[in-house]
This record gives sequence, structure tokens and C-alpha cells, in this order.
Amino acid sequence: LGSMICILISMLAGVTNKNLDMFEIKTQNLSISSNSLENLASEIFKRGITDLTTTALNHPSTAVSSALSGGNFTAADLGLADSYKVSLWNYCSQTGSNVNCTSAKFNWAASALNTTAIDAMLNANNLGVNVTLPAELTSSLKTFIVVSKWTQVVYIIAFVTCAIELFFGLFAICSRAGSCLTFLISGLSTTTIIAA
Repeated sequence: LGSMICILISMLAGVTNKNLDMFEIKTQNLSISSNSLENLASEIFKRGITDLTTTALNHPSTAVSSALSGGNFTAADLGLADSYKVSLWNYCSQTGSNVNCTSAKFNWAASALNTTAIDAMLNANNLGVNVTLPAELTSSLKTFIVVSKWTQVVYIIAFVTCAIELFFGLFAICSRAGSCLTFLISGLSTTTIIAA
């Protein structure tokens, strides 16, 4: 019963309590110089940033124009929250005291980190430049999606095996077979929770 409660606490962290998360990404102090952006853009576009710079300066937002004229991009300029808290079933973005959480669901990362939607958004800007995300970024996102999904699956298996163990534990007193079965299911539950 204690194991089931501990599994539930770790499984539902981030859903029931927004302060319990697996990890947090803080972007509030992010500052990217326009020179660094040019280097990044030349890697992404496999060419210089002059066309993009000219187009952006002709139709700028004030943040973008100041950054392209030698300033720095901040997280706010890029539309990022101050921090992102990632948990097993969802993630939350926090800007100041405002916290926005996605709804908890199975395999949330597959829809939230969909790179085809990001590629389509980047290419919908009609700049005449085809933008593709670097392979390192897309492969990292795909890896996180797979790991997140399988972590959820293994946590579910651990919870179910723990519940089965509790049920068969009631019959362990009655016979040796019940005791042996409880021991085997306990081992499976332990293995899955360690894997998770």
C-alpha cells in the first residue's frame, strides 16, 4: 500500500501539484546576441542571414529590429515563458506568477513537440527561405518523445503490478503458492518501478 502511494505521488506529480516536476527549464535569463543568431541561422539555412535580416528589418517588430541591429534577443522577444516545468503527463509554462499547464494526457510529448508543425510554422512566413530544423534538434525531440511515452507505460505497469501484488498478498497467508506468486509479482513490480 505504501508502494502504491509512492508510485501515485511520482506518477501524478505535475498534475495534482504544479511544483513537483521531473525537470525545469529556466529561460528568463536567456540572451542571444545577433552574432550568435547569425551563426545559428547560417547552420540552419546553410547560407547567410542577409535575406532574412533585410526582410525582418522591412517588416520588423521592435524587439526583432533592435536585436538585428546589434542588440540581444531575450526569451520574451522569442515568445518564451520564464520557465517550463516538465512532468510525466504534461508540462507547465510560467511567466511571472502566471502558470499555464497543458492538460494531462498519455503521450503528451508527441503532440506538443511535433516537429512537422514547427517546420510548417517556420515555412509559413513567406520569406522565400525554406527553413528546416537541424537534425540534432529533431532527433533529440524524437528521442524525448519515445522516452517520455515509455516512461508513462512503465509507470502504469508498475502501478498495476503493485495493485496485483497487494491483492495476492492477502492470499499469501493462506498457502505457499499464494506466497510464491506474491513474491514473483513483487519482483516484477520492483523491476518495473526501477526501470521507470
